[in-house]
Amino acid sequence: MSLLSALFVLLSLAHPQEPREMLATEEGLIAIDIPKGWVRSEGPGLAFFLREKDDPRTAPACIYLSSAPIGPDEDAKTFDDFVESDINSFKRRFKNGRAEKENDLELPRAKLKATVYTFLSGETTNAFEEIIYIPESHRVLILVLSAKTAEALASARPDLHSFAQSYSGSIVEAPASPN
Repeated sequence: MSLLSALFVLLSLAHPQEPREMLATEEGLIAIDIPKGWVRSEGPGLAFFLREKDDPRTAPACIYLSSAPIGPDEDAKTFDDFVESDINSFKRRFKNGRAEKENDLELPRAKLKATVYTFLSGETTNAFEEIIYIPESHRVLILVLSAKTAEALASARPDLHSFAQSYSGSIVEAPASPN
């Protein structure tokens, strides 16, 4: 049995009543369930999602997943370092922008808490984002809800939260050992 098959079996045993989705990305597999009514599409990050009814060119909101490495050999040594750096980068980019800390989000399947921020750019395009930062041992998974209006953000926020709360873990390919 392959390592991936074994992990899938373990995840299934841990939550037998809940079917698992394994999202394949260029960085490995992520056990997370795509929200109902959303589909994977072409776009930024490791994976990009739109509502089924939306045209990619005019969608009022989208969700994308990305990641950033953390650790002793990285610019961000810790999870908190990365989040602080991301906020500072946003504030440099958007002079009138605001970053608002939201309540942490419980991730029951992974037995973790995710850090949540809402970014308000103060501009008319991509003016609203809610970002959920999920800690992993060597990286931060980043779930971003990007919306054109406050209404679109509010409408899609429950889907973003259910997406994050379905997270169970990930498998990242280990780097080849030097010989």
